[in-house]
Amino acid sequence: MEAGLKSKIIGDWLALTLLTNHDYFHISITEAKEQRDPNLNQGRNYWRRVISVFQFCKVLQTMLGLRKVISIPGVQKHLAPSFRCLNYQQGQSPDPKTREYFYYIDHQGQLFLDDAKMKNFTSCFKEKDFLVFFFKRIKENSGGKYADEFPYISPCGREKNYIRCDDTPIVFTHFIEGLASEGKLDRLSYGGAGERMTMTFEPENVCMLPESGRMYHPAPEQYGGIGLIKSSLVIELSKNFEFESGDETRPPSHFNWRGTRYTLTNILYDKVKFRRFIQ
Repeated sequence: MEAGLKSKIIGDWLALTLLTNHDYFHISITEAKEQRDPNLNQGRNYWRRVISVFQFCKVLQTMLGLRKVISIPGVQKHLAPSFRCLNYQQGQSPDPKTREYFYYIDHQGQLFLDDAKMKNFTSCFKEKDFLVFFFKRIKENSGGKYADEFPYISPCGREKNYIRCDDTPIVFTHFIEGLASEGKLDRLSYGGAGERMTMTFEPENVCMLPESGRMYHPAPEQYGGIGLIKSSLVIELSKNFEFESGDETRPPSHFNWRGTRYTLTNILYDKVKFRRFIQ
């Protein structure tokens, strides 16, 4: 098969595979089709050739990793811009007064170096003083350097810590029950710092997406105003939802909490309903 055609086919295959897997990058089917040269598209025969390199791509993904597959000469130019990977080195200094680091926050709220090959509990950051310091400085990287790849930043003097995340930079991981008799409100903890980083639980403002089952809660504006609730907490809280007319294809309409039936505002729904996330 002609080398140029093979690289184009690989690009199309990756685009469609990543769409269905929600894996690291996203592209619509329309965008994927637009990347193809119409002169090379010969209907079914073209897509048969796409399928014919399926195993070839899977081997490359396994052996080299997604980033290296995309960097194969001739493949990258056929992918949409959002597929193009940022090449960086942890601690790089674009100028003498700056050092740059790159981080990733998963859907459990765990913080990792972005280029860590293994991302699990054993490899995430756990030191609470560091986590408090890091998370309190997170803000949106609006129009800043690397904003497309790393939409959040946690600046620290001459260090610029760029962050991408599975969903939101803030994930509420623990529920801290308040004592009504002492006038203490229920709180949600985030950032892996226990009681050192919390915000008041607002039962009327929780929002669940029926399509994904993900649940959100308001967060400080510096983090974008939205925080994901950890899946283990969702399991506990979801039993308190009510769906209007029993229609579970729509967001829940009410939430029962501590003897009170709250009408949900769903103020976050318009912000999160089209959210794309990496599984």
